[in-house]
Amino acid sequence: MKLLGVTTLISVFLLLGCQSTSLDNQIDYRNTLITIEAVTKNNEQLSSQSGMGFVLTKDELACYVVTAKHVIPQPYYKLLYKHWNSPTNHEDIEFVGASSDLDIAVLKLPLKGELCSPVYMEIDPNTVNLGDEIQVFGHPAIRYNEAPTRYYKSASSGVVSTFLDKYNGQGFPAIATTAMVSPGFSGSAVFSDFKSKSVKVIGMLVESFNQNVHQVDRLSPSLSIVLPSYVLTQSVNEIIENYKANKTSNSPEAKIKDVPSEPDLSIEKGNVEER
Repeated sequence: MKLLGVTTLISVFLLLGCQSTSLDNQIDYRNTLITIEAVTKNNEQLSSQSGMGFVLTKDELACYVVTAKHVIPQPYYKLLYKHWNSPTNHEDIEFVGASSDLDIAVLKLPLKGELCSPVYMEIDPNTVNLGDEIQVFGHPAIRYNEAPTRYYKSASSGVVSTFLDKYNGQGFPAIATTAMVSPGFSGSAVFSDFKSKSVKVIGMLVESFNQNVHQVDRLSPSLSIVLPSYVLTQSVNEIIENYKANKTSNSPEAKIKDVPSEPDLSIEKGNVEER
């Protein structure tokens, strides 16, 4: 299956195969990671899928989180979120909008202060090089032994492997990395330079390469596809601008302004139909 946001049961060896690392040395970036759970309802049956998101920008009223569009099925029953290091789910979340041609969606959360810490986006594509080390985080559903299925925090590391021209017919190259990922990683920030103090995000994880192309043989590499930061930033800004414009045009204040403050005296009273 192409998309990574769909809940599936994955075996233990996949988790163990990931080059897992700790986020303990990235204290400033813990609050940027958001786990998203989308609940759908079909014939009174509830099901859920998990994905990742991260704080990209904020304003004086709210915090804006970006994720992969396929993490949030339409229509959904409800959305939940929690911070990476928090066990508590919250429902005060609003769907802002999504890109029409890219796997990008934006959510609005009522967070302030340290709970709303935007990442540093590396928007210059020339600074991303082959061999750069990267790290991603996910919340996949796992079942092992006789234990019930549940979501587990997971991490995976890799390097920038190549650049794919005209991703999905678009006019920009996507970044491919060797990080091993599974359903539940979609929407993760892709961190680079995570061993230094200048941690930056080079893009957002959206899908797995080996599920998107025909493999010549079984030895073909498994790569993860990343939307670069400069594309992500531009798209998110457009989504938020459209959202705010629609909010303004639909507000009571805007509707009042559309009503003439004075009657049109050129219309004779006798020609006005009484209702």
